[in-house]
Amino acid sequence: MPNIYYGEEIALKGPYGSVERARYPMQWNEAAWNHDFLDLYIQLGSLRKRYRRTLKQGSWSMLASGDQYLAFARYDSKLALVCVLSRAETNTTVSISNSMLCLSELVESMGGDVGIGSAHMQVDLGPFESMLFVAKR
Repeated sequence: MPNIYYGEEIALKGPYGSVERARYPMQWNEAAWNHDFLDLYIQLGSLRKRYRRTLKQGSWSMLASGDQYLAFARYDSKLALVCVLSRAETNTTVSISNSMLCLSELVESMGGDVGIGSAHMQVDLGPFESMLFVAKR
């Protein structure tokens, strides 16, 4: 079950260690917040609401992995949510077989560029970039 500790959505800093001392007091001055980070959390929360059925009841599959990347999906009979993560220090292109998911049309995406073909999906990511996309099956 995913969870968010207070302050994570604004990138609140704190000392490392136990959960009890993991955060400084909440920063209520919105000018000090990392708004890009907050926007990401808002987008992810909205995506979670829109696709809650697929995320709760769908199947899960590892699609591709390598030393510098990982791709996995949650999917049902109509949609797939695909996540591709890169820890590479340079631009990375990840080629993923489309034979299992049979994705046909991109619905929406966050980060990176994706091309969906009948045989493969191609995802282009920048250094340390991730991508989440939704596609029809």
